[in-house]
Amino acid sequence: MPGLFEPALLAPLQRVLCFRGPSHKPEMDELVKQSIATVEQRKKTAVPWTLDEPHNQPYYRFENGKWEATTPKTEHADPAGTLKPSDKLALYTWNIDFMLPYPDSRMRAALHHLETLCRLHPPTTHPVIFLQECLASDLTLLASSPWVQANFRLTDLTPASWASADYGTTTLLSNRLSPSASFRIHYSNSRMQRDVLVLDIPVSPPHHHHHDGRETPVSPSLYYAPRVPPRRPPSPTPAASSLRAVHA
Repeated sequence: MPGLFEPALLAPLQRVLCFRGPSHKPEMDELVKQSIATVEQRKKTAVPWTLDEPHNQPYYRFENGKWEATTPKTEHADPAGTLKPSDKLALYTWNIDFMLPYPDSRMRAALHHLETLCRLHPPTTHPVIFLQECLASDLTLLASSPWVQANFRLTDLTPASWASADYGTTTLLSNRLSPSASFRIHYSNSRMQRDVLVLDIPVSPPHHHHHDGRETPVSPSLYYAPRVPPRRPPSPTPAASSLRAVHA
């Protein structure tokens, strides 16, 4: 759909890069080793999904003062939650970085910055926020935020859909939209239990078209540490195959 995305709204989101400078390389190396060890220790041994295959999950709506689990509608999507031809998506992605200190302070600062950016959007622009490397405490902060409650659907309230009990990905979707699908693909070729989180958003057709469409925001969590052989290039392969099958 022409004009669906607004590149100018993909503002640079700054991270606190503690210990990232060259003078802190030994400290950073040790931090990475400790984090990898923690993730390995907290890896879930019994999970309901099959690696490299889509696994459906609910999303959450804030209704009557509490979050309610909702199963996406694969057919007969709610017209009120459908992306209109004149609408746009504003996509934000932020790696919170689970290894760094002061997680609550950094998440609060991230939410404040994101709220400031989202307030600039016109009513026809719908924000979608991808957050990677969140802790369980980040999910608690997101769910308790009045701004999030008033403006977004959440894909996660707990780490139940994460392969690691320690960290994972989550997405905030404008509450003016209702996804027709919500699923994860957990990578088999990942030492750090990474995955891709996928939402399908129904799109109303222009008047001269007869078939509805959809936009599919995807939040991948890719392996970034140096490895031989490298793991990052093959990681998205299962997700790409599944998306091609779904949209065929």
